[in-house]
Amino acid sequence: MSAGYLLIIFHTLLFARSSSAAEYYSHHKELSQVELEQRVRSYDLDAIIESGYRGTSTVMPLLEEIAHSTAPSEAYIGQFHEPRRMLASRRAFEAHRFAKIRRTAKAALAKLGNKEYLDEFIVLLSTSDKYVKYESIQVLGYIGDTRAISHLGPLLYDTTSPPPLGHLDFDSYAMATAAALDHILPSVSAELQKSAGKKRVFQKEWVVWWESNKGSYK
Repeated sequence: MSAGYLLIIFHTLLFARSSSAAEYYSHHKELSQVELEQRVRSYDLDAIIESGYRGTSTVMPLLEEIAHSTAPSEAYIGQFHEPRRMLASRRAFEAHRFAKIRRTAKAALAKLGNKEYLDEFIVLLSTSDKYVKYESIQVLGYIGDTRAISHLGPLLYDTTSPPPLGHLDFDSYAMATAAALDHILPSVSAELQKSAGKKRVFQKEWVVWWESNKGSYK
């Protein structure tokens, strides 16, 4: 295996797993609508995430196109002007990178009301890919749909850690789930903060709430 190919694979893993999953909770209000759409066309993750927050219908067809893409176009690959011997490695790298981009586009569309993609992320909570599971917890928090709560609740007991590769904001699935619930149920989170006398509640407080309320989410 060539050194160039190994380098491509390394950067694939770094891209897929080093970006903070809490990026889904970050607004990018500084982007104008024109700039937002331009950056979505360039597969910019921040812009794709922001498009879900804004709910602008004009960008939805583009998000659907990205969500259904199977690989980056040859025109996109060609912009890197790499030697022919490196093209296969570049295609492999971009294919892996686009898997993350597709998931992000689907997350934005789910936030805009596409139930099909919501269900897809719920299914991914059971995937054997530990990072995708971690990311899916965050995505469901970003989407903010209460239909995910019954699937997230049991993960409040999962104190195992996601893979350590890259930077992750939470050191267990349980803590990531608590943060997701903060976003899905902000009024409940505020009440828990008030009761606990804290500015932020964690897995412990959410477990107590879940034990009392899980019958309401089936």
